[in-house]
Amino acid sequence: MPRNPFYRWPVATLILSLLACIPFIGQLREIRIGTDARTLLDGDQRNLASFEKITEILQDNLVLVVSLRTDRIFTREGLADIAALSEALLRSKDIIDVKSLTHSSKPVRQGFSFEMQPLVPGLPKPNDEQLARLRQFCLANPLIRNVIVAPDEQHTLITATYRRDVSTPQLRREFATEIDAILTPFRTAGRDIKAISLPMVEAEVHDNLQSDLRNFLPIAAGITLLLLILFLRSLAGVLLIFILQAAGLLLVPGIILATGHQMTVFNLLLLPLAAGVQLTLLTHSIGTIIRLRGNTEAADPVAAMLQSTLRPCLFATLTTIAGLLSLLLSDLPSVREIGLLGSLSITSVFLLTFGPGLALMRIVFSGRAGRTTRSSQTHPRPPAPQQALRYARWSAARKWPLAIGSVVILAVSLLAMARIRTDIRAVEFVEPSSPSRQAIEHFDSIYGGINVVQIDLDTGTRGGINAPAFLDYLQSLQRFAETEPAISGVYSYAQLLAMMNQIWEGEAEGSFRLPQSPLTRNLFVLALTSMDFPFLRGLCDPAMQTAHLVVRTPDMPTDDYLGVIHRILDHAATTAPDGVSVSAREGLHTIIEAERSILRSQLRTAGTTIIGIGIMLTLLWRSPRLALMALAVNMLPVLFVLGLAGIFNIPLNAISVMVAAIAFAIAVDDSVHFITSFLGHRSRGLAFAEAVAEALASKARPIILTSLILVGIFTTFLSFSFPPVLHFGLLCAAAFLAALLTTLLLLPALLQKSTPNGQEHSPQRGRAW
Repeated sequence: MPRNPFYRWPVATLILSLLACIPFIGQLREIRIGTDARTLLDGDQRNLASFEKITEILQDNLVLVVSLRTDRIFTREGLADIAALSEALLRSKDIIDVKSLTHSSKPVRQGFSFEMQPLVPGLPKPNDEQLARLRQFCLANPLIRNVIVAPDEQHTLITATYRRDVSTPQLRREFATEIDAILTPFRTAGRDIKAISLPMVEAEVHDNLQSDLRNFLPIAAGITLLLLILFLRSLAGVLLIFILQAAGLLLVPGIILATGHQMTVFNLLLLPLAAGVQLTLLTHSIGTIIRLRGNTEAADPVAAMLQSTLRPCLFATLTTIAGLLSLLLSDLPSVREIGLLGSLSITSVFLLTFGPGLALMRIVFSGRAGRTTRSSQTHPRPPAPQQALRYARWSAARKWPLAIGSVVILAVSLLAMARIRTDIRAVEFVEPSSPSRQAIEHFDSIYGGINVVQIDLDTGTRGGINAPAFLDYLQSLQRFAETEPAISGVYSYAQLLAMMNQIWEGEAEGSFRLPQSPLTRNLFVLALTSMDFPFLRGLCDPAMQTAHLVVRTPDMPTDDYLGVIHRILDHAATTAPDGVSVSAREGLHTIIEAERSILRSQLRTAGTTIIGIGIMLTLLWRSPRLALMALAVNMLPVLFVLGLAGIFNIPLNAISVMVAAIAFAIAVDDSVHFITSFLGHRSRGLAFAEAVAEALASKARPIILTSLILVGIFTTFLSFSFPPVLHFGLLCAAAFLAALLTTLLLLPALLQKSTPNGQEHSPQRGRAW
């Protein structure tokens, strides 16, 4: 009799397990899905750094950006539209300020000083001359063009700042609803408006995620139910699997909460992952019990199942845990979190399956309690079906063609992998039809782009940026940067002084230039600091020792983007005055590191997974050769799907970077069960072909079932509105399907050996292969 207490005392241990879960079940009420901006940007280190800087500057204020399209901005009608929308936003709840073309100020000369006056003179009805001067000033001023007004003269930005609590999904949804109510009358009147704010994006992501889950769960359950009924043909077995699956699905979020984490779009993947692994355990164990109940070889099919299935199930689980633990080596925090929580979840579903689950199996399936399986030793095993034996011999005869075909697929996959691109942009986490993504892409295309990098020019001296030689250098560098076709805007401290000079000289032609007089320059510096001019803080440090050249471009591939920045850096370094150091380390470092971290994570996690699983399989079978065979058979499908990612331009990001490690760790489970069964039959004295046939007869059905269920579950990700999740599911499903083919086609052929005279080896004592 097995020593497992859940086998020996099923009713008592089951009741104790249920009582122990009562506090745990109460904790499940606290489940919330985190969709805050910091969580969504966790895999996009470049934009996360920008987000943190903006948050620091805004001091936790909320900013809404609205793009209004009007036929002509610089007309009385266009300005009236802008003013009306600005006033509507000013009446909204918890508003602090609204900045727009009609609700902004600019410095104006008053004698020997400046005062702030409305940017648009003569409101509400400026005359034609005032409109013409406004147009000329806005389109010529780089601090207004693409910042407030688009160069096409048809789009303008309105920025609203709020002091408002949006810490929960409900509060974010309320804010999004209120803004939509404000904008709806203008849209109904025919105005083209795009609006975006972080709470609105977060609310949209949260609602989409809930909708995705509502679609995913019934579809996944339906696919699983259909396949289980077709393959198991046991109502009791199907019901038992569904009960344990429900318990496992509740266990995962409980573990996430118990470890101090919250559910996010990233670790939400643990639900289907844990469900898929648990299904393989349940299918092999319950499927074995059902098969044994149909024979007379076991007095107690549950005990016989433990004897034949527990060890391979344990090692199959350990291989999956090894793959998840390898994710702890990733550079991405969200991936490391999945590695930790995933390994805990898989461990828990294993304990659930062979703990309380075993107690339920004993209650439902045991034929005669208390009997061991020793009596089964007296019953001869029926021979493997002839079709299984014929298939084994067929595969052995085609070993070399199968091997050559695998090498060809491997070569093509490796070539295609060279085309894999990394893409860590958070915007990729939203589907193209999303209003938030459309707004972001609108701002990128209309207002000159959303990519910004800061180049630091350190003079080494407090107040050194006001030296005439340095200002001339800064202006020259800015003009060089503006010659790059890909750059839509360059902003510098020299621009601020040129703008002040333009205002000082009454906006005369050619007045947008650096002041020549030291006295005038010092006056401009004093005016800028006393007015706390907002651009000043972004273009130099408080000590005025370091100036920042801010370069802005539309969205583009990283390699092209870095090429532009490096050309500017090279020019800046070669023309810099003595004592000036040039650096863009912060900006470039985050971009380069974010991209490289994806590749490093893929290599580290996949390599560690292969090594760890290889060691485990060597210990399981005491045969490095068999371990290498299992690794090779399952590496081929994973490399194949990575090649597909290159061919179909599927990017590596914070989610899809886990494909190799997770898909490999789960796919190898089938090989573990198949080879373990094969070795068991070899140890009984069967020849290679017969042992393979026996393994096929007992394991092919559950292997096909678990693979199809995994393919079905992960294919259901195609219904998700998040492209990375969709890509992850698609690649994993392809990997599981390819692993099924290699396990049933390639592995039986590789397992069979023959002597030179064509006779098969007989197994030696203590060795099965």
